[in-house]
Amino acid sequence: MSEQKAPAAVKTVTTEKDPRKIIKRVTVHWMNAAEGNQNQEIVVNDLGTENGRAAFFPGQEVNLTMTQINILKDAVERMRIDIPAGSGVYESDNPIRIIQQQHPGFQVKRRPSDGMYYAERIKPNYSIVEVDKAL
Repeated sequence: MSEQKAPAAVKTVTTEKDPRKIIKRVTVHWMNAAEGNQNQEIVVNDLGTENGRAAFFPGQEVNLTMTQINILKDAVERMRIDIPAGSGVYESDNPIRIIQQQHPGFQVKRRPSDGMYYAERIKPNYSIVEVDKAL
């Protein structure tokens, strides 16, 4: 019989630049909240860490890990408007300019798969400001 070796234990490696270990003092404000909800508590969960939940009110100075800050940065509102094939935009000399005039504040893009245009706007949900360390 041949001997089978036991599998080696999996080791978790953390580096000095591990975003779960880097802590920054920041203030966070709502940017995309309904008028009545702008003073509601902000909650961010970093599920991979111990004590990864932070709850605070807008404008309050808090210590957050880089992972929590990145989660807040990734929270965006996406709005996309597809330009239908039958519209006169495609027959014009400069369809991008016409779409930009119809949808100001949107970025116009073209899908390479079918050549159709769409307008897209991405708005962040939070404004994150790092507190000056010299204070």
